[in-house]
Amino acid sequence: MVLIVVVVLDGLVQINGDSVAKRAILSMIAIIRGDFESAIAWGSRSLALNDKFDPTYWMLIAANAHLGRMGAAADFLARLRERAPGVTCARIHAGQAAKYPERFRPVLDGLRLAGLDLA
Repeated sequence: MVLIVVVVLDGLVQINGDSVAKRAILSMIAIIRGDFESAIAWGSRSLALNDKFDPTYWMLIAANAHLGRMGAAADFLARLRERAPGVTCARIHAGQAAKYPERFRPVLDGLRLAGLDLA
């Protein structure tokens, strides 16, 4: 069993085992911390496990956009739009509203930078 403990903002996140969702969560934590290179690394690992998990694309889009890698962000955004036609920042945010929305802000900011529609 793999045990990963990450210090994030004001608490600890303990993640046991390995899964696409857990790798995507580690990518999101890296974005929140401003470590966009690590976010891309974790997002890439998540994508390697399963290329059908939409939050992985959110993280890869956002992290690449924050680094100014708009070509890569656009490529991941195109793949997300193929998987989830009609995806918008508002729809993603609506699913995150009860989960510390202020912490999710850097992800949404990156999605907007990459050109994801607001509404």
